[in-house]
Amino acid sequence: MQASTTEDKTIGEIVATDYRTATVFENHGIDFCCGGKVALGTICAEKGLDLATITRELEAVLSEPAERSQNYSSWALPFLADYIVNTHHAYLKENDEQIAAYARKIAGVHGAHHPEVIRIAAIFDRIATDMAAHLKEEEEVFFPAVRRVDAARISGNTPDEQDRVNSSNTYGFVAEAIVVEVDPDTGQVRFLKWASVHDAGKILNPEIVRGQVLGSIVQAIGGSLYEEQAYDENGQCLTASFADYLCPTAMEMPKVDIGHFESQSVLTALGSKGCGESSAMSVPPAIGNAIADALAPLGVIVDKLPLSPSNIWHLMAKAKAKKN
Repeated sequence: MQASTTEDKTIGEIVATDYRTATVFENHGIDFCCGGKVALGTICAEKGLDLATITRELEAVLSEPAERSQNYSSWALPFLADYIVNTHHAYLKENDEQIAAYARKIAGVHGAHHPEVIRIAAIFDRIATDMAAHLKEEEEVFFPAVRRVDAARISGNTPDEQDRVNSSNTYGFVAEAIVVEVDPDTGQVRFLKWASVHDAGKILNPEIVRGQVLGSIVQAIGGSLYEEQAYDENGQCLTASFADYLCPTAMEMPKVDIGHFESQSVLTALGSKGCGESSAMSVPPAIGNAIADALAPLGVIVDKLPLSPSNIWHLMAKAKAKKN
């Protein structure tokens, strides 16, 4: 940038060419907004500023590349996260409010004749507010999770001697409360009350989650009361068809009161924990305990599944024979 050409340019033209030059004018108290139509040489003469000094400062700003070319794909994830926070987040935090202030100023001065600048200022205010929340979420939730995942990868998170591995970033929670009635003559189980409460973190689609919960419950009912691979003493499978291998249908599905407790995870970007087939794990012990409680007066000990009517009847008969 040469002084001879810069001197004749207006403040507005210089800032429009590269917005970073606005910092130079702001430091010297030069209005580049409403006063932007004045030539640089003229404003320096009016304010008693040294044109050569300001020109050098402008050249220093323009000599810095707006964005250095980097091979980001080769960077370690934690380093990349730090770079984004310290470079781009810092820039946005520093300039968003300043730009919003300029937009409000322009709207206040020119809004009567140019109503579009009022709308622009309002839109930018909303963008700045949303951006601030987004930056906070990235810095407090997403990037910490990225660092933890990368640390686990580097440390070699491998299965232990029992072939177990912690493969999840976060876990949901579930509680089941079940009241049953057992027919003492047939061993048939009837559900009287059922409450299933889940903490899946932030729920994005309640209907999908409800479907997952109900699906896992009916799956668990099958494993708890009906489904069994039975064999006779010769190793012959006795449940080789659906005539003998029983599965629950809509007729066996009880009324279930489903509740949700949302405590958002700090380990995921959205605060979600997941739900999936959670009740498939909690329902079998809940049903087993409910039946054990109902049969406790008879001295029945429940220690295996499935608790089909036939199996329950044999457990009751065994307990009665032991008493007699």
